[in-house]
Amino acid sequence: MVHTYGREELESFNYNKYLMRTFEAAKNKNNFKSFGGNIFGLVIGIYYGYCFSMGGLLRWTGFKTYNGSLISGGEIVSIIFLIMLSTFSIAGAGANMPSISGAKVAGKMALDVIDHVPGILPNEIGAKVVKREEMKGKIEFEDVCFNYPSNPDLKVLKNLTITFEAGNSIGLIGPSGSGKSTII
Repeated sequence: MVHTYGREELESFNYNKYLMRTFEAAKNKNNFKSFGGNIFGLVIGIYYGYCFSMGGLLRWTGFKTYNGSLISGGEIVSIIFLIMLSTFSIAGAGANMPSISGAKVAGKMALDVIDHVPGILPNEIGAKVVKREEMKGKIEFEDVCFNYPSNPDLKVLKNLTITFEAGNSIGLIGPSGSGKSTII
């Protein structure tokens, strides 16, 4: 179609222009990420060097506890690494807090549905259970029109006329946005 109207070169130019914008944005984002990774690696390297040098210094000079017993350099290095790895684990958990909060809300909503006591209890003693064959009546729509307030120009239902007879199963089939859920 583009070739037919002689717009091939213009559209190719526009496509390349927007493609280059996307490429530059991705390149800048990756440069920022790699810079952050390099800084993080440098900080970890400095921290490891500090831990080992302090462990060696304490091993060389000796370190006494509050009750006077001597602590070895290996124990000091173990304590320093324990603190470091614990800190990294706690800091890493912070990134998951939004997901944990969302899961708590979803769990609460699910439990509310599970714990809900319906107004009509079908298993209640003396309650009459209506069988499908005993159902009488029908639901009718006559010339129903409907559009959502957020998009008044788009009619979801246009002069819909349909009858749902009691005891029948109905299947509503249609493309997305054709009003199947609206009818329900």
